[in-house]
Amino acid sequence: TKYSQVHILGCITYKSNQLDNTAHGGVAIIIKSTLSLSPLPNFTCDYLQSCAVSIKLNNIPITIASIYCPPRHNISIPQFHDYFSTINSNFIIGGDINAKHQSWGCRATNPSGNVLHNFTNAKKYRVLAPPGPIYWPSFIRKKPDILDIFVSKVPSNLNCTPENILDLNSDHSSVLLTVSASPTIKITPPKLFSPLTDRIKFHNFVE
Repeated sequence: TKYSQVHILGCITYKSNQLDNTAHGGVAIIIKSTLSLSPLPNFTCDYLQSCAVSIKLNNIPITIASIYCPPRHNISIPQFHDYFSTINSNFIIGGDINAKHQSWGCRATNPSGNVLHNFTNAKKYRVLAPPGPIYWPSFIRKKPDILDIFVSKVPSNLNCTPENILDLNSDHSSVLLTVSASPTIKITPPKLFSPLTDRIKFHNFVE
């Protein structure tokens, strides 16, 4: 919500909340403050929330976006088109789209999965999914499955490899996407003093 803040030393947080500002849904990006980046406008609707930043990987401008689509909405191709039309030509978008399709390793296909599959095929976008499940339901009747995926359009020389991370305890485990590229670091002007400098001692020394 707008009242919730995340502070991690050396990082900047960007987020997009639910329209009703309740404590569910929404997305965030937590990124190192040393990277050269530009925040982009949020996309916030009842059927999709996303926040994004623009960075450079190997000097190529890339949009990095976090996305969430609530399961109660069956998203349509025009709605996906409206969202992706706000994204620059090269992008990596990741999150819980609640779109299941067997072509990216899900146990079954749901309506949103069919829509996303048809949309990404038409646009020639890549869907990157982890090799194993990320959702671990507590109900016996439900089966583990893949929910969090990435949709990307990047130059062919940037290799993207998703993998599962099972270290944290939750019904949703994490996915790590490794990109074979180096980000552009923010150039900061040199400073005479650091926050730890004893300025009085320095002044007396140079005199």
